[in-house]
Amino acid sequence: MLLSAAEGYVIGGERYYCVVESQLPFLGISVDEMESLPGARSVCCWEGGVCGDCVESLWPPIYVARCVGARGLEELIASSCIQGGLKGVSRQEHVLERCVVFLRLLSALFKMRINNEVMFKRILEGLLRITLPDCIVGVESHPRFDVSRVDIFIECRDAAVAIDIKSPKDIRDTPAKSTPDQIAKTFMHLRESYQWERKPVAFIVIPTNGQPIPYFYGIGEREKGYIHLLTLLTIPGLEKYCKKMEREQDRPFTLHELLYALATAKVETIHIEERELARFFRRHLDTAEL
Repeated sequence: MLLSAAEGYVIGGERYYCVVESQLPFLGISVDEMESLPGARSVCCWEGGVCGDCVESLWPPIYVARCVGARGLEELIASSCIQGGLKGVSRQEHVLERCVVFLRLLSALFKMRINNEVMFKRILEGLLRITLPDCIVGVESHPRFDVSRVDIFIECRDAAVAIDIKSPKDIRDTPAKSTPDQIAKTFMHLRESYQWERKPVAFIVIPTNGQPIPYFYGIGEREKGYIHLLTLLTIPGLEKYCKKMEREQDRPFTLHELLYALATAKVETIHIEERELARFFRRHLDTAEL
């Protein structure tokens, strides 16, 4: 519930999730519970509330926001998912269907640095089953597509999605030149399997540590809209897209809808990652020049 309602902020160079104090009772969370979470702090905000500017001290405050450290909260949730097998998470199915919440949970999973592909797949597949109630997650066979070529296969009424999970070792051991071709061939096989149904498809690569995959930029421009990367660099951009759609539609934007957007090239994650990497290198070059 907290991940669903909170807004992300950078305060004093650290990331936080903040909620207006008066909203806590509606979330079923007490002030004491908030204060017990990792990196808890209070901030006072003026016009715009949590959506505006916040500082440590302002009197009289228009809003008081309760905040928790993003990294600590994400790690706490991820470790709970691993230890509890998603049992506690499943009680909040309607909340988890929001793509913003799923992306934050995936970010937490990355920060656990689970380099074991089998464990990562088990947790991710369990989370997807909860967040995609209208889709079939983990399809074991398909009349035309060889599902053994990917780690997780998702069949929805309006889209099909194949997910390839890569550990750091897998990325290191795979020749950089052959990987774009291999990914493109699997994607084309997926697209051809659905051409008669005219169902849009997406191919998603997820590194277990959430780090960029350099050789991905060998993917052809024609396929870049349908082949996607979910990493710590692309998640903020996807979260912004989900929030934009929620404002436009005035309702929660679901993970199912995000997958359809990826399958119809409404969002291009490779371009998001390229842009974020360029910003990263520019910042470091500027720092080096100083």
